[in-house]
Amino acid sequence: MGMDFRSLNIRRMSELDRLPWFEKNPSGELRLKSAAGVPPVLDIHSHVGWSYGFARPVDYRARNRLSYLYDYEVDQDVLFEERHPFPDEQKQLGKEINSSPYRLAPSAATHTAANFTAEMDRFNVQHACLLPIEGPILSRHAEDTMRASAFDARFIPFAAVFPWPWGRRKIERLINLRSRGAKAVKVHPEFQFIAADHPHQLKLFGWCADNGVPVLAHCGYTGAEPAWLRAKAEPDRFRAALRNFPKLQLLLAHTGLSKRVETLAVARDFPNQVWLDISGQCAPDLKMILDKFDRDRICFGSDWPFYPLVVALARSLVATESCPDYRTHLLFNNGARFLGLNPKPD
Repeated sequence: MGMDFRSLNIRRMSELDRLPWFEKNPSGELRLKSAAGVPPVLDIHSHVGWSYGFARPVDYRARNRLSYLYDYEVDQDVLFEERHPFPDEQKQLGKEINSSPYRLAPSAATHTAANFTAEMDRFNVQHACLLPIEGPILSRHAEDTMRASAFDARFIPFAAVFPWPWGRRKIERLINLRSRGAKAVKVHPEFQFIAADHPHQLKLFGWCADNGVPVLAHCGYTGAEPAWLRAKAEPDRFRAALRNFPKLQLLLAHTGLSKRVETLAVARDFPNQVWLDISGQCAPDLKMILDKFDRDRICFGSDWPFYPLVVALARSLVATESCPDYRTHLLFNNGARFLGLNPKPD
């Protein structure tokens, strides 16, 4: 019989040391136990802080008090439910996005490479993919992400462009970012305000397919977003790219969040093209995803700094308690294969 994790009644992130894999260091920070037996981690989905336009750039070298976008010290079922963003979090996130072209948000100033690497050290994260979000105007997050990735060799930067209008300049930009180490392209239909099946978005997908560049795309939504934005990230809107470009390797991030069932339907219809990451999914839904799709195409992702690394890792360990030998694949090897990197031995 395995451990009854529900009986632990973990209601706050700081209580995760009740699980067998974690402890607190002398500073009170959670970390992996040295003998926990948890494999190395490749985090396929993370970000550093953003600012745009006239806002002060993020100092990615700064070590300061980290402010996650979602608060897991509020009373909640940390492992077995996912209710974020709470209304106040959604309101604050909206304010930060709206003000980002002219003001560096206080939380974004804490989403630094230095803060992230300190967290990575505590949880045996050997690689973390940094995903930029390029907006339609006054955008520099792709360049900032490249700058942040230079802070630590464990970072793997992704490229991004705003796809409309598609043309030579966008292609040259992607080629430049790829030449500087970007391993894949990030697409975000909601934050970029351009649907997954928009004609210019499809041209971006087509270029990636023709050039063997994998794509990680935000998919689905929490339900707190405005309806007009949610519509842009509906899982079914990725079908056009998958049908039109059979060489496209597309990772649907978060397994669609609240649209996980619809996302799994798309994944099963295109099993040789679609990959999934599990960021934002609680342990029961993660277990369902593992049961409903090819386990060799499901990748670990945290979506840091929306979610703390330890929350995503704890949920993954709980969901794989019945199949511990699979953890190396979920936590590292599947993401490595998506990116064309060397896997770890089983």
